[in-house]
Amino acid sequence: MFNFRLIFALSLLGVALALGTAVSHYRQQVTELVKVGNLQRYLAELNQHHTEKLNAAEQENSALRAELASGSRRMRITATCPAQVVTVARPKPAAWPMAPSSNYLQEYIRSVCLK
Repeated sequence: MFNFRLIFALSLLGVALALGTAVSHYRQQVTELVKVGNLQRYLAELNQHHTEKLNAAEQENSALRAELASGSRRMRITATCPAQVVTVARPKPAAWPMAPSSNYLQEYIRSVCLK
């Protein structure tokens, strides 16, 4: 009878330890799943935020393009030219022929403007 009680008690102890280990393992898995779920929610919110900002910027760009195309808005561009600025002396009005030919204008552009 003593052996039966001992075996029964040890069996119950073994089952209790197995259940305790299983519950502990289950709790760790639940904790990890909660962390993963929180991370997924955070990433989804971050993605939504950046998508909204991107859509707003694209809408603004489209509106600006439409305004530029219609002429209701002008664009001012500030730029610098790497080349040196050369000032060209203009000929006096008396130096112009009465009826300039196209060859004369082309030669004038080549010799004066494109130097």
